[in-house]
Amino acid sequence: MKNNSKNKLDYDLTELSKHSSAVNDFDMIDTKADWQLVRKKIESGKKNIPINKNKKNINLFIKIAAVFLLIIGLGVVFKNYQKFGATPEIIVVKTLHEKKEIILADKSKVTLNVNSELAYPEHFAKNSRVVGLKGEAFFEIEKNKSKPFIVETGKVSTKVLGTSFTLNAKDDIVEINVVSGKVEFFNTEKPSSKIILIKNQKADFVSGNIIKKENTDPNFLSWKTGILTFKNTPLKMVFLTLEKHFYKKIKIENELNLNSTLTTTFKNEVIENVFDELSIVTNFEYKIKMDTVYISKTKK
Repeated sequence: MKNNSKNKLDYDLTELSKHSSAVNDFDMIDTKADWQLVRKKIESGKKNIPINKNKKNINLFIKIAAVFLLIIGLGVVFKNYQKFGATPEIIVVKTLHEKKEIILADKSKVTLNVNSELAYPEHFAKNSRVVGLKGEAFFEIEKNKSKPFIVETGKVSTKVLGTSFTLNAKDDIVEINVVSGKVEFFNTEKPSSKIILIKNQKADFVSGNIIKKENTDPNFLSWKTGILTFKNTPLKMVFLTLEKHFYKKIKIENELNLNSTLTTTFKNEVIENVFDELSIVTNFEYKIKMDTVYISKTKK
């Protein structure tokens, strides 16, 4: 296992295992009860088997017992791993102030935004590709019709075959934006909630509900591309976009016309260059202190 797998994983790794293994739900396994059930089946079988015809049937019961014991054993192993925040062959990558690009076993690419976590297996299961996400990431998935790609984000699952999209999962709110292809987006606890999203569509999962809409934000991927585009955009919306892009708070210290509009494009500019241009165009002064940008109207 790689060193990154030693990091504590906050996801429900039982959900990860549910999709990528034959055991449906390790948390539901009652080892004592299952062992008793195995014993009863074996003992009951022995009592009902004629002495002269029992060899073949005994072998069958031994196989049944072996399957039950395998399930019980896997359940115990995964529970013990979960206590230490990891599971076999699961790699966890966590970012703080940097972004990181990750190539998965199937050659799919994931770009992880700052303050985010991705959990993924070193090798995918036979019939599915499952990863866990906390925070924000851009996915470029290699197409494989026989092996769907699933992203688990708390109570929400995103299923794709081959496409590109962004996911932002923070607390109980999940947002998805589809860049290309087609995805399924649904509440894991309510499979009937499934919706289909295509290019330029988005959905929000809030308070257990999924809201589907058109994506009208040209800057939803600016954190990855470095490009900010504004076209007749009210200054209020410009500031909201810049807060998200630069991870800074913007505080207006006096009266400023936030309804005035702006049309411009920034490409990989540092925050000082952006506000220098904005201050000239919209007539304000600014100063940056720690994580806050203070803005005040220029005195005449």
